[in-house]
Amino acid sequence: PGKDLYIDLEDILWIGESQETSADFLIKMTDESHHRFYNRGGIKTISALIEQTKYISLRSMGQMNDLRIEFKNVETGDFVYIDNIVVNRKRPLFFSLGRVFLFFILFLAAYHLRSGSRLYRSKYDMSIRWQRWVTCITVILILYICLQLSGYLTQAAKTWHDNPYDSLAHAMASGQVNLNDEISVDESLAQLDDPYVPDNRSGIPYEWDCAFYEGKYYVYYGVVPEILFYLPHYAVTKKDLGVLTAGRIELALMILGIFLCFIELGNRMRGKIPYITWLLLFVASTGGVQAILLSRAVTFYDIPVTMGCALLLWGFYFWMTSPKEEGKEYSIPRLLAGSTCMALTAGCRPQLIFGSLIAIPIFMEYFVETSASSSAEEKSTGVRIRKVNPKDTARYLTAGLIPYVIILGLLFYYNQIRFGSPFEFGAKYNLTAIDVTRVRADMGKLVPGLFMYLFIPPKMSTVFPFIENNTFSSSYTGDFFSHYSNGGFMICNPLTLFIFFGLRKRRQPKDTWLRGIFFACVIVSAVIIFINLMVGGFMPRYFCDFAPFMYMASMIVVCTCIKKADERTLATLLPVLSLLCIVTIIYHYLTYYIGDGGSYFNRYDREVFLRAALTWQWWE
Repeated sequence: PGKDLYIDLEDILWIGESQETSADFLIKMTDESHHRFYNRGGIKTISALIEQTKYISLRSMGQMNDLRIEFKNVETGDFVYIDNIVVNRKRPLFFSLGRVFLFFILFLAAYHLRSGSRLYRSKYDMSIRWQRWVTCITVILILYICLQLSGYLTQAAKTWHDNPYDSLAHAMASGQVNLNDEISVDESLAQLDDPYVPDNRSGIPYEWDCAFYEGKYYVYYGVVPEILFYLPHYAVTKKDLGVLTAGRIELALMILGIFLCFIELGNRMRGKIPYITWLLLFVASTGGVQAILLSRAVTFYDIPVTMGCALLLWGFYFWMTSPKEEGKEYSIPRLLAGSTCMALTAGCRPQLIFGSLIAIPIFMEYFVETSASSSAEEKSTGVRIRKVNPKDTARYLTAGLIPYVIILGLLFYYNQIRFGSPFEFGAKYNLTAIDVTRVRADMGKLVPGLFMYLFIPPKMSTVFPFIENNTFSSSYTGDFFSHYSNGGFMICNPLTLFIFFGLRKRRQPKDTWLRGIFFACVIVSAVIIFINLMVGGFMPRYFCDFAPFMYMASMIVVCTCIKKADERTLATLLPVLSLLCIVTIIYHYLTYYIGDGGSYFNRYDREVFLRAALTWQWWE
């Protein structure tokens, strides 16, 4: 019976017009139980640079009779050079240092994060030097890993057309807001009565995913990254910035924003939260807020999404740290900075402006405070109106509202001169796979859409990266734009399921400030999901619109559960939280190897993909 098949490739292959070092094969055979050729192991990828991939295990049923090797993903004229093919060649012992390190870390984590571990004895307190050092090292490592990952595939996965932000920079530098000087409009397209119907554009050249209005092309993606990065860079250097540099800056800002929000949350919850739990929650939340997804292969689609998420988190931080003393006094610079960040989100992803509702609970303690009186009336309400200084109130309101007035005013003007309406951002006129001008809110999308967004399980397999793309399937008969899914947000981020515990009063924080933020985050998440569902459909990157709110709400509940738990409950709760954090981290790491409709790595950098697969698939 056949044992192992050895296929030795030369170092350089020609697949199409590119040089490759790997090729795909389909191995078929006949044996005593099968008289026709069959295959059970799927397509095998063999790399000339990785010796272990050249060995393929053959699991015949009895004596193997015939063997067929088929080339896959090659066409006539391609060259695949094979030096040798050997059947029943003895497989040598391959030692994987990466695999040893991986399982060592996993076993070490399992041991030290068990119930009763000494690691849980050290409570969160950033005044302790070693905690500051460990935290700084962790943040630096996360930044390094995500920024390195973002460079891997962005260089290889060239976009199918030019970066529209660079084109818009050229146009704005010459005083234009349309792209007609950069992109020529086909005369047939301009003469169409309704160019937004895909069938009407059949056979006519046009710019995909670009807004087209009254015979002109526009960029409908958020304009804030253009103003902050692309236009200044082009004005100074006369060179295009591209997506990688801008994407890395935004990604770094987003990760630092998550870190600062967690620092503030930890300070508010100081007392009973173990430092190791806080650290694991921070790392898991970094993946949960989609840092890995956004670093996978940076495209111009991700630029406004990442920028909006980063501004949102920084706005959270500045607002949360603006009170100086129990809400009696506020920092004007932090109010200005927070409101500026939150207002700018509308110029990245318009629906993120609903995040400004967080201001209500954050600044409510300026007007309302928990009652300390013993009167029966105040005991029944639990709160009392605070006496405020009218001059201070005017100063704070001015600092909080002026950025909105200026930024939204400029944004509305920008919309008006492009599309004739201050409230039209341009997505309606996008030339894409569906007619966006006729997309309407339809409650028939609600249930299947919520399931797709939040609760659909990931499609699992035993082949690395063990998660496969899931497609949307429902009985909804209308046109629902959907993309591949790696699983619902709450199912794949199990920490967010604690939000449901927070809906019970006894699981809510006693701090009215935190309780208000929790409910505001839940409401904002629901509103954004509803808007995306009704107007935009489903795409994995849309998670970034509501992920910060859901993680902020869930972290408030998690920390509250820890503070309220007795020692017996903590002995179970803390290891469970650690396990959920590790599962979340591993899940988001694995999704890095999954692209839209297939693996980016498997298309652009197979050696890295194969080495990672061999590290995890210890049985091969």
